Amino acid sequence: MTKHRSASLLLADALAEVERLQIKSQQETINKDPKMVELKRVKDGLLKSVVKLNRQMGITDPNKGWQATINRYQNEIVELTANIDAGANELLGVQEQISEVKRQIHDLESELVN
Repeated sequence: MTKHRSASLLLADALAEVERLQIKSQQETINKDPKMVELKRVKDGLLKSVVKLNRQMGITDPNKGWQATINRYQNEIVELTANIDAGANELLGVQEQISEVKRQIHDLESELVN
């Protein structure tokens, strides 16, 4: 046969269950309150803002964020400036070649006419 629990143990268990249910009911009441719902919505929005700012500032990942973007653009500017300088030098060389070819064409035309 199984042991029967004493009345005082049954009463203690029942009182503990009543207390648990009261706490649960109070939590539901709190969570349904319009002010509480609004405050939780505001808190969630603020937490999202913190996550977004941490990402943008490069706190969560130093290889990303505003400073990393600035560094990347500065490197690109240096590279593009070098390309502009190289292109300007190349352009001068090509223009000189065009002038030389034009001079040769003019000289050849002069020879062929005479």
